[in-house]
Amino acid sequence: MGRITPSLFLNAETHEDDLRSFLDFEHEFANHSKLSLSFNHLSRGYWSTLVGQNSTFDGGPGTSAHRPQQLINGQGMYSFHLGDRHFLTTGFQVEHGTLKWREYTLSNWQDIDSRTALNLTGDSESLTTSFFVQDEIFLTDRLTAYFGTRLDWWTAEGKSRNLQTGVVKPTEKQSVVEISPKLALVYQAPWQGGVLRASAGRAFRPPTLQDMFADSRRGVVINYANASLKPETALSWEAGIEQHLAATGTRLKATFFENRLFDLITSKNLTFTTTLREATDVNAGTGITRGIELSVDQVLTGWLKLHANYTWTPTARTLKNSASPDSEGKRMPNSPKHILTAGLETNWHDWSGSLTGRHVSKSFNTAENIDVFHNVYGGNQAFWLLDTKLIYTWNKMAELSFAANNLLNERYFQSLISTGRNYVAQVNLRF
Repeated sequence: MGRITPSLFLNAETHEDDLRSFLDFEHEFANHSKLSLSFNHLSRGYWSTLVGQNSTFDGGPGTSAHRPQQLINGQGMYSFHLGDRHFLTTGFQVEHGTLKWREYTLSNWQDIDSRTALNLTGDSESLTTSFFVQDEIFLTDRLTAYFGTRLDWWTAEGKSRNLQTGVVKPTEKQSVVEISPKLALVYQAPWQGGVLRASAGRAFRPPTLQDMFADSRRGVVINYANASLKPETALSWEAGIEQHLAATGTRLKATFFENRLFDLITSKNLTFTTTLREATDVNAGTGITRGIELSVDQVLTGWLKLHANYTWTPTARTLKNSASPDSEGKRMPNSPKHILTAGLETNWHDWSGSLTGRHVSKSFNTAENIDVFHNVYGGNQAFWLLDTKLIYTWNKMAELSFAANNLLNERYFQSLISTGRNYVAQVNLRF
């Protein structure tokens, strides 16, 4: 058993700041076709501090980790009619991400500027190139089919150097091609305002650069990167009904969904004691999620609307996990059973705004469901949030907005403690 020291109960704050840029272009041609182009850029600064083993609340040595990230996304899409019964959408998407990390020794863990040495350097990047096509087929006056597919070519590579130990991890690279088809049917019901719909498809989710190349530590938990991680894949289907009640301004929706997950990325414990947990992520599992989603939109007045959405996921189970057999049959990590969102939206002359409340129930952070204390570091605690946003449309070309997230400054744990209240100011320009 490890030695209990005051540092086990000390945690320094983390810091994150985001700068986002968006550029969109649309043009409609005379033959009812449309070209859409978009460009998004995210610059994220992040750093965290780790308290040294012999440090106290008053100070002492520590380390700081800095992980700046850049993400660039570009997309082009062209939509056009092909005859009387087909409406085609085709396009491409390119996403490039970079993650750098630097770790420094601090003479005082409470002072981020007290650096004494550079311990670790690392650089990684990913590139996803995608092509997609969808055919909207008008089979009858009431029945419409959507058939599409997406081709993704994903690559990731990274390297690092530990200046303390002299260990150099040379460049490791991985490349995968994924095909994701989808089919959907939408039927306009014979009764007024009713719609029946169903869909099925395949999807994939690649691991993050952090998961693949950057070791991380928080408190007594150390997670080692795994450059061999493969993307997760899913086979999904859903069926639902919609009903619009024009007389009352009400729109109701209900959907049943099921997802079958493969190559599930799960955490594998390497060391687990009261004072230390060492783990790494591996592709070792299959799982299933199944549930119901309900939503309602209600017009209250000409300028005020209510919306609410509730997702109940009673089944979120690990079916197989060779890395941790004890997790089989347990609830999947980071899978809350209840998610509720409700709010008000208003539009009045040049002003618009929203007030939104959100509840997420507690969940587990470990595949074995052994983290039964949720309101501590490493736990996933239930929480309620209140967000608000105000938008002023200056003219047809300019829009100003201001948002306050976590308005009540709730402090809760989602592995780490939440950042509390934060603000976002935005300017949108249209040409």
